[in-house]
Amino acid sequence: MIRHMVELTAVWAWLDQYYTALPAESLPIAQAQGRILASPLYTPYDIPINNCAAINGYALQGQDTFGASDYQPLLFMLHHDQFYSTSLPITYPIVTGQAMFNHTDAVLPLDYAELQAQQLWVHQAVAPYHGVLRAGGDFTTGEVLLPAGRILQAVDLAIIQALGEQKIAVIATPKIRLVILGAPSPAQDMNAIWLFAHVKRDGGQVVEICYPSDNKKELAAILTKTDVDLVITTGQIGWGSNDGFIDWFAEQGQVIAAGIAARPCPRAGLGVFGQVPVVFLPGHPAPAIAAYDLLAARAIRRAAGLTTMLPYALRKMPAAKKLVSTIGFFDYCRVKFVEQGVIALGMDNRLHHCLHAEGVVLIPAHLEGYAAGTEVSVYCYRDMNN
Repeated sequence: MIRHMVELTAVWAWLDQYYTALPAESLPIAQAQGRILASPLYTPYDIPINNCAAINGYALQGQDTFGASDYQPLLFMLHHDQFYSTSLPITYPIVTGQAMFNHTDAVLPLDYAELQAQQLWVHQAVAPYHGVLRAGGDFTTGEVLLPAGRILQAVDLAIIQALGEQKIAVIATPKIRLVILGAPSPAQDMNAIWLFAHVKRDGGQVVEICYPSDNKKELAAILTKTDVDLVITTGQIGWGSNDGFIDWFAEQGQVIAAGIAARPCPRAGLGVFGQVPVVFLPGHPAPAIAAYDLLAARAIRRAAGLTTMLPYALRKMPAAKKLVSTIGFFDYCRVKFVEQGVIALGMDNRLHHCLHAEGVVLIPAHLEGYAAGTEVSVYCYRDMNN
């Protein structure tokens, strides 16, 4: 088939139209760490329900402490029974989170008083509601406790469980099949291991890794399966004597892009086999990783309910030297940090660049690059930010 490179933005538009967040599934709270909340979680009641102590101390009426000082301490009766009768104002020991006693509106810190038997000498005044978390002070009834799309962390799950929930609705995990073409053996394959990690990084799950032989019936049987949300292939998409995969694919399925206008991965592409999209990655890890981040990551992250931005912390840094690009090509420009900013590592397919790159600058196709001194947006590989 005659190959024509497709603009990356056109491929993105196709992926964005095809992929939306998968349906929700219900999981036990303990299994929901790191999953994506499918719908907003609303507070069913005020939290806390009642006024409660925000500190350890003594519950009392704030106005009863007015006038207290080191020179003229005020005497209170300490008691554990609200119904104790005395002419002195009463105070009650209280701990953080405990509901306030009747007829009390403040918590006196422990170091504001001196305890002698059942009597408390108060030597510093507090205003009403000092040391008190009022009813609804954390959340009010009907307030959004957690928004849809939130990546659930341990503290989120603790709060959800405290509300009495046993399960939570999360977006289903996209299922991915890897098809490694042309590898001499699984032991000699460099792509499966990083692909497995990247798919997990983007909220997906690799459910099968296939190493088909040259038998096209075997390959067709693998690609015909419809139990996954995306298939990722690596290898056999160039111009070599053993690179006939895309030509064969075009006869069996639909090729959306037999090449993209992006460097360093112009041979990457996209197709559909039966009902399942297939992302074509090069066999060499250097361009394959770039192609994954530009194509497969976007599909998986949309299906997982995540943002399509790369999951690395974004920093503004100056270009120490000009970052050179070519108009018409979107560049995935790996960079290294130097004292003056960032420098490009080059577009050639070298594993050295993968190992030593500290970040990547995405250069749009309409630019010739960035001049030295220009502040650029750098995705920092070692700082994850989903």
